[in-house]
Amino acid sequence: MKVKVRNKKRLIQKKSVSKRRYINIFGFLLALILTLLVVVLVIGSLSNNPRSTSGDGLEQFSEIPKPVLIIVLDDAGHNVSQLKKFLTLPFPLAIAVLPQLSYSVESAKLIHGAGKTVMVHMPMEPLGSADPGPGAIFLGDSPSVIREKLQIAVKQIPFAAGLNNHMGSKVTSDLDSVNAILEEVRSLGLFFLDSVTSSRSVARKAAGDLNIKILERAVFLDNEKNREYILEAFEEGKEIARTKGHAVMIGHVWTEELADVLLEIYPRLIDDGFDIQEISAFLEGRDLMHTGEEMFVEEEFGL
Repeated sequence: MKVKVRNKKRLIQKKSVSKRRYINIFGFLLALILTLLVVVLVIGSLSNNPRSTSGDGLEQFSEIPKPVLIIVLDDAGHNVSQLKKFLTLPFPLAIAVLPQLSYSVESAKLIHGAGKTVMVHMPMEPLGSADPGPGAIFLGDSPSVIREKLQIAVKQIPFAAGLNNHMGSKVTSDLDSVNAILEEVRSLGLFFLDSVTSSRSVARKAAGDLNIKILERAVFLDNEKNREYILEAFEEGKEIARTKGHAVMIGHVWTEELADVLLEIYPRLIDDGFDIQEISAFLEGRDLMHTGEEMFVEEEFGL
């Protein structure tokens, strides 16, 4: 009788051990499944929030790029008084100086000294009868003449980082002329901004053929020199920047109202999520700009 009781106890103990063993195995498998689920969720979260590595090696969540506004002011060089308001503006901008004028050199030095970007505002022949100014490139100039005119202009403008066309609707419509211009601009170590004074400009095509980075003007800010027009032009530029990522907006130093409007709306532009960038730094950080871009402005200015 005692033997039967002992055997029964042993059997109960074996069943209890087996039950605990199954419970342990089940708990282990459950923990493993939960761990795998956590890993999957973490990986999914990382893929939806890409990280970038900062200079100190720390990983940071990347931000959606802000639309970029690039501001260029043309026609400096006639005097220095027109520059004063623009030189004190608290954000990056470029000022393009006409060569071979009385205040060309002084203007370039003042612009550079104020921490703004200096550009050559290169006179080129327009479709109309307007005089583009001294040292202009004309349709029919040979490549050697174009090179010489560009070299003279650049020597006139110290600290120049880039070049855009003053007038030039006739010249920028001619592929041979533009090829010669872009090749020399590249050899001089400058960037090129097409002012797009005509929708027939072939600068984009030439840049593509030559594998050269360029930018194109999107908006003229002051075709009319009043506050209402300038504000409307800015709204157009903002919409273009939202659509394509950036917009180059060109104004002129002789529009006094423009400096006041720029100072007034600058905080609002930042609050609205725009980034105002220096043109050469922006261009260096971008892929080639000569392909796949829509020409937003199709006016014929006759310039």
